Amino acid sequence: MFGALAMAAWVPWLVQRLRRKEATASGTEPEDVPGMERQILKGEAPPEDPARRREMAALVDSRQRRLRRNRWWAFPILTITSFGTAILWFTAGSVTAGGWMLAFAVVFMAWMTWFHLRFDRRLTQMRHRLRN
Repeated sequence: MFGALAMAAWVPWLVQRLRRKEATASGTEPEDVPGMERQILKGEAPPEDPARRREMAALVDSRQRRLRRNRWWAFPILTITSFGTAILWFTAGSVTAGGWMLAFAVVFMAWMTWFHLRFDRRLTQMRHRLRN
C-alpha cells in the first residue's frame, strides 16, 4: 500500500519534471509539449508558424536523441529481467510458471521492439515533414 502511494506521488512529479526539461530544451511552454507529442504520434501536419516549427523540430531532435541514447542499455536490461525471471521459475521447479513467464517475455519484448521502432519511425517522419 505504501509503495502504491509513493508511486502515485512520484510518477506525476517525474512526468512534470520531464515535461519542463523538454520544454526548456525545445524553447516552448511545458503545457505545449503534450499537444506537440500528440501531433508527432498521430502523424499530423506540422504547424505553419515558423517559430512553432522550430520548437517542434527541437522537441523531435531531443526525443529521438534520448530514445537512441537509452536503447543500448534499456533493451538488454529488459531482456535479462524478462527471460531471467522465466529461467528462475524453471530452476525452482515450476514448469507452469516458467512457461507462462517465458511466453510473457517473448510477447513483451516483441511489443517493446515494435513500439520502439514505431516511435523512432514517427519521429523521423515528422523531422522530414518539418524540413519540407
